[in-house]
Amino acid sequence: MKKIDKILRSMTKEEKASITVGFSRKGKEIYPKGAAGITFPVPRLGVPSVVMADGPAGVRIDTEGGTKFGISYPCESNLACTFNTELVKDIGGCIGKDARNYGIDIILAPALNIQRDPLGGRNFEYFSEDPCLIAKMGTAYVKGVQSSGTGACIKHLACNNRETDRGKYSAEIDERTLREVYLSAFREVVFESSPYCIMTAYNKINGIYTSADASLTKEIVFGEWAYDGMIMSDWGADGDNIERVRAQNDLYMEGNAEKCEEIISAVECGTLSEEEIEICSRHILGTVMRTHSAKGTKPSGKLDITHLDISEKAAVESIVLLENKDMLPLDCEKISLFGNAQRHPVIGGLGAGDVNTCPYSSFRDALKSRFSLGKTADEIYKNCPRKPIGFDEDENPENDVWEVNLSEDAAAKAAEESDAAIVFISRLTREGKDHTPRKGDYRLNERERNTLITVSNAFHMREKKVCVVLDVGNPIEVESWKRYADALVFLGYAGQRSAEALASILRGEKTPSARLAFSIPVACEDSPAHESFLTDNLQIPYNEGIFVGYRYYEKMNKRCSYSFGYGLSYTQFRCGDLKIVERTDSQLVMSQTVKNVGMRGGKHAALLYVSKPDCGDLAQAKRQLIAFSKTSLLSPGEEETVFFHITKEALYTWKKDKGFVLLKGKYIFEGEEQKFIHINF
Repeated sequence: MKKIDKILRSMTKEEKASITVGFSRKGKEIYPKGAAGITFPVPRLGVPSVVMADGPAGVRIDTEGGTKFGISYPCESNLACTFNTELVKDIGGCIGKDARNYGIDIILAPALNIQRDPLGGRNFEYFSEDPCLIAKMGTAYVKGVQSSGTGACIKHLACNNRETDRGKYSAEIDERTLREVYLSAFREVVFESSPYCIMTAYNKINGIYTSADASLTKEIVFGEWAYDGMIMSDWGADGDNIERVRAQNDLYMEGNAEKCEEIISAVECGTLSEEEIEICSRHILGTVMRTHSAKGTKPSGKLDITHLDISEKAAVESIVLLENKDMLPLDCEKISLFGNAQRHPVIGGLGAGDVNTCPYSSFRDALKSRFSLGKTADEIYKNCPRKPIGFDEDENPENDVWEVNLSEDAAAKAAEESDAAIVFISRLTREGKDHTPRKGDYRLNERERNTLITVSNAFHMREKKVCVVLDVGNPIEVESWKRYADALVFLGYAGQRSAEALASILRGEKTPSARLAFSIPVACEDSPAHESFLTDNLQIPYNEGIFVGYRYYEKMNKRCSYSFGYGLSYTQFRCGDLKIVERTDSQLVMSQTVKNVGMRGGKHAALLYVSKPDCGDLAQAKRQLIAFSKTSLLSPGEEETVFFHITKEALYTWKKDKGFVLLKGKYIFEGEEQKFIHINF
């Protein structure tokens, strides 16, 4: 602090103004190439530029002629499906080290937004529809990143839940919903991991741009949460620049000379005080001085290839087995592969979540190393094209001319020569675009549906089975066709080791242990946010309130194709009674014994829900996730006791004019296999 005080005393008001505006890339070189931006340096006072890069699924930089690559890790949504915070912390540690090795000071991740609707274009970058799961995963991710000395920037504060008109719409939301759902994870991650930075969102909340919303940044984040880091805008965000400074949104990214001159002029004419820009400058300097650049850390310029193995481990644990009618693991010699994605896998989403990675295996390559491939199907898909990629392209077309049009004769011939079939269905998803309910996007297009039905009929006629693999970043409609599949696997976007991870699951070398971090509704129209999500109105009502995702489906007794927390294994587990281990004024600790009673080794994620007492006009969810714990790898017959740590704050309810309170009454805790404990507070 003394060093920062000294620097501030020596800075001119022009320098203080300049440091609150990011250094513009226009006409200048940023190294490493492809980094998102840098802060304004003050060399005469020893204040360096700090380099920031995108990176929720790995460091995003340019390849520089094919000589420099990032590692593509499973996307955040996949990581949440592991329900394994230690593994997510390891992934964060890898990303932090990758950043350090390439000269990156701050990774612009993780994103802590709610997957409010299944069509959200950026859902792959967000952990879950559940705030508790987001908070635990976000905390683990940030701790991992910052263990390497690299800073993490949690984003996008707040309610950035759709991409359509993201810089124009206003989330019209009541305070309880904002506090309990959309700010909840940000609050916990700030308290538990002290991220270097927080990034505000493009959108407005109740008519005010988040980048200039003093009630959000100054009063809640710096005030109530006592945050000691730096707040920045998203790149090119709208909102009044002077109000941004007043709101203590410290840093505008990416900057330009006009923004800087605007602040200097405001100080000179007295509409903005030098004290106000000094507060922002202090926050920025405090963050800058924690970074690699300030400490003189020299980047190695090389990646640690052992991180690929950790990425594959996380990919394996993120793959969700949805259906298995005695098909998996595959115990056969020859399989036939269908769908263009077998040769053109989608390993991650596009935009800020994209990673320029080195060449990676196709699903076909990885499966060919474990099985013989049927010649008929292999020949048909030999030269299958890749979907067109580009923001202005129809990347998930309804009238598909790229997917191979499979004939009944070809499917019959493939079924004769193979023991089983794998059908791949893929989707592209990206920042800046939302999905649509139409065929080819949320629903299968005609070619995809024809392929699935044709393959299913041909193989089932010969008493052979069919597995469908969903290589997608968002849920898609499965209800109308899942009966054609004997096994259904939600692969998601599992990173550059997707193929190897999938092959090890299908072959039975690994046992699936993932659970859905989101709901897969029967139809996207079932989502409580659907109507407002698709509206052209730029004032978007959050009328579902706290009933997001599974909370809504359970409240309305609305069936999902697959519910939040669902996932199958190749083995079976038996869970004992819930027990209270510790109860103090600040926390509650429970335990449950998990035993592998199946025939294979495997891991099990145990989930704990809570039902809060009713309180007059404050509606409560039937139940909501409050804690979870994952076992180590258990051999058949082996058991392990898992623990659930619950802070008193996690049980609070927001009441108007009172804030967060612990309601008096009975709290019902529900563990695995419907084991209950009732506790009165």
